[in-house]
Amino acid sequence: MSDVFIYKRTESSTGAYWEKEKYQAEGADPFTYISRISQMAKDIEEDFKKKSEKIKDEIKTSEDRLNKKIDDSKLKIIETLGIFVALFTFVSIDFQVFRAYKNPWSIGGLILILLGSLTMFLILLDYLIINSYANNKIKKKIQSELWLVNIVFLVIGFFLFIISKK
Repeated sequence: MSDVFIYKRTESSTGAYWEKEKYQAEGADPFTYISRISQMAKDIEEDFKKKSEKIKDEIKTSEDRLNKKIDDSKLKIIETLGIFVALFTFVSIDFQVFRAYKNPWSIGGLILILLGSLTMFLILLDYLIINSYANNKIKKKIQSELWLVNIVFLVIGFFLFIISKK
């Protein structure tokens, strides 16, 4: 009988690999040889199952992560479209009010009220979506200045509108 080599699975820090080992057949039972081959086949099958399960788990987590990103993207698009539809509706309906007033002071007051309402809407929208003003001093300063300008627009607009009614 010629030399027979058996591959033995060896674990190391870099991973698992198969090492060639010479099988000593002198005085050995042929069933021992068959059992070693059978054990080697079981080891290969077990290693394959472990690796395939690991790959399946990685694919599943990647798929879940991708589906979550797609769902978040769809939600952001729907939110953005809803905001612009609401803004467009707000502007288009409020401009129809201008037909009822002929006095330039009341129209100026309505324009300032409309401008103040739109800027308030945009400031609140930015504050609710981004919500990072507490961490950034520059943004906090800009936000307070925008609120001040917004309040000035609204006060002057209401003042002009009330004065023009008298």
